[in-house]
Amino acid sequence: MRIGPMIRSLRAAHRGAALSLALSLLATTPIGARAAGVHLGGQADTLVVAPGATFTVELRTLQPGDAFNAFDIGLLYDSRMVAFTPTSPLSTQRGALMVSACAATFHRFSAQPESLAITLVMLCSDATVSGADALYKVRFTAGATAGWTRLRFGRNTQFFMGGTYVPLARAREIVVKIGSPVLGVDAPGTPGGAARVALAPPEPNPARAGQPLNVAFTLPGPDDVALELMDAQGRRVAERVSERFAGGAHRLAWAPGRVPPGRYVLRVRSAQGAGAARGWVVLR
Repeated sequence: MRIGPMIRSLRAAHRGAALSLALSLLATTPIGARAAGVHLGGQADTLVVAPGATFTVELRTLQPGDAFNAFDIGLLYDSRMVAFTPTSPLSTQRGALMVSACAATFHRFSAQPESLAITLVMLCSDATVSGADALYKVRFTAGATAGWTRLRFGRNTQFFMGGTYVPLARAREIVVKIGSPVLGVDAPGTPGGAARVALAPPEPNPARAGQPLNVAFTLPGPDDVALELMDAQGRRVAERVSERFAGGAHRLAWAPGRVPPGRYVLRVRSAQGAGAARGWVVLR
């Protein structure tokens, strides 16, 4: 059961002493006046791991924002590239930000073949958090072959204050680079078999430092699309925020800023999970 349905059920039936306590405590904290929302991501935009290595992903608030005292997080991943690795005891997966504010929590966690579902509710009266730190920690084991993949936050990711939704201002996906994939060839995979996005080679290519890019792509249907530029080490060096586009062909100009000369990967990714990548070279 997710937090929203849990709250409605508690109000209707008043069953379960522990969950009733969670509801009463949630209701005591007023909603703050700030409108910054919650900025969600990982400990880094890109994690570089060796083939077969086990690694920890921290799900974090990236900057101070609106206060909250509960959340649901859905994390999606490609099981062909990484495998979830359980931690014991389960309570060690709770992040420092939540635990330091309140050691008593309602905690629920489940793992499916390509998704994780996390619910955490602070049970301490008047306890809230709004800073930048770890909310939750999960472990994965990388696949045996080199490649790119990504961890994405699902549509069921929500934050709450006193049972009321707190806006999710941004959810930054986490790129996982396994080994030394070939630049521009091993683009991050697409979990769940999402429909294909076609991306034409960027123009001009090569380009001079600071020169805008002409980007042409085709969508199978209406979607929110973001652009990002990755360097040879798999680090995100520039990003164009997500924008709604209709299905079909599109062309736009993007100025990613002045980046050092070198080889890069231009990626287009959609909210539906589809994506494509092309190599791009910047000259002096």
